[in-house]
Amino acid sequence: MEVKEVLSMNKGEGESSYFQNSAFSQLLAEKSKSVLEKAVQSLFKENSVPLHVFSAADLGCATSPTTFSLVMATIIDNAKNTTCTPEFQVLLNDLPGNDFNTLLKGLSRFFNVEKCKDGSCFGMVVPGSFYGRLFPRNTLHLVHSSYAVCFLSKVPRLKDEAGLALNKGKIYISKNSPGAVREAYLCQYQKDFCSFLKSRSEEMVANGRVVLILTGRQSADPTCEDVIFYQWDV
Repeated sequence: MEVKEVLSMNKGEGESSYFQNSAFSQLLAEKSKSVLEKAVQSLFKENSVPLHVFSAADLGCATSPTTFSLVMATIIDNAKNTTCTPEFQVLLNDLPGNDFNTLLKGLSRFFNVEKCKDGSCFGMVVPGSFYGRLFPRNTLHLVHSSYAVCFLSKVPRLKDEAGLALNKGKIYISKNSPGAVREAYLCQYQKDFCSFLKSRSEEMVANGRVVLILTGRQSADPTCEDVIFYQWDV
């Protein structure tokens, strides 16, 4: 089976679920909140034609409450401060194996909070890989994704021309891995990210906004001893 058909975070709202263990993603969303605010504000400021419907997509959202408490709340709050308050279309995306039942419960709770009780918010889930098209052309005003585009669409080919394993006994890049292993992962990521950008370029309106939260490291060496990830400068 393909990766996109089986990959998912732990489901439900129990102790071991992603819902209960996504504090780190919430912390990073808090740190980058100002970037999201500026993105929404600048979009309305530069758009000479009033937006009657504002479409925002959160890609690879899993079941984290961050999607509602920070991402969608920030978008709606900043859009409502404009001269012409639009209606909101919230599009939540993840792979088909995601726990959409838990996600929809969170969406229902969010729509019951004060800021959405006026009936101006509409939501839907969109299963599928964001390394391909997900939405109609020219329909998205804003795309957000937090710690999701670091996942590859598939495992790169890790065999030589004779069909022998290049990284035998390992499922990661180690100091003993040959350079071809690193290049294989790099090549796969370049292909995936190009596909991501191409798909979004077709789906977004002119002058739309994209906010991505990514990880980085202090060393260029992927096998460095320092395994702590550092957020790139916002």
